[in-house]
Amino acid sequence: MEYEEARKQVIEACLGMQKKGLIRGTSGNVSVRIRKYEDAEPDPRWAEEDLLAMSPTSIPYEYLTPEMIPIVDMQGRTVHEGTDTAADEKGREPFSCRPSSELPLHLAVMRARADAGAVVHTHSKFATIMGILGQKVPVNTIPMVYYVKRPVPVVPFEIPGSEELGAAVTRALNGSSLDEKFTAAPRKAVILEHHGLVTLGKDIDDALTVAEYVEEAAEIAYYVSLADSADYGRHGLLSLTGSVSGSIPDAKVKKMLEIADSGRAL
Repeated sequence: MEYEEARKQVIEACLGMQKKGLIRGTSGNVSVRIRKYEDAEPDPRWAEEDLLAMSPTSIPYEYLTPEMIPIVDMQGRTVHEGTDTAADEKGREPFSCRPSSELPLHLAVMRARADAGAVVHTHSKFATIMGILGQKVPVNTIPMVYYVKRPVPVVPFEIPGSEELGAAVTRALNGSSLDEKFTAAPRKAVILEHHGLVTLGKDIDDALTVAEYVEEAAEIAYYVSLADSADYGRHGLLSLTGSVSGSIPDAKVKKMLEIADSGRAL
């Protein structure tokens, strides 16, 4: 992938997250991997040679141009600085186009998961609510089965932008759970306690799709919990013991995954 294409994808993703209500203001961030060996299967042996196009920090997304998107290597060193070439033309002070303060998080995920072609961090409302409640998002919708494939756990709070946050997220992304016997699919999403959602995908469209459907599932889970607390529901999503149910039964999930893997639409 050329730098220009990756930079355009970052901008389109930021504007898309804003349009879908997954972020507000300049919150959230996006990275797109630029593979050195684009035609090869993803492999951690040469992933360290890849580069990232990273959304810059604290710039309103509607102002972004491809030239403003910095390119960094897998150690976080700037390879191509972002520059605000439109500042003079618009008659304003130029923006500083430094990479997002969450660069350590994106680097940690990209280094740990060679299959990740893009990483998205949103501040989506209902994922944040579930994170504050400490409740994972269950596989409760058909898109969750098809695109996410497993429940989304909550990562305990760490300081934004810290190495500790990146390490906690990668542990959760690469972890497993004994109650998810229906799938061996790699985890593609985690919720950050008090801090939104992180998703990855084979490309930016995949990562954004996962973010959108996890947020939908989180909203449904939240409203089901309200209905249950008012004795309107039957699933007991948020029980007095703090356990989460409301999921599609594991056997049904396994069957639907088999259907999806065969190429049939769900």
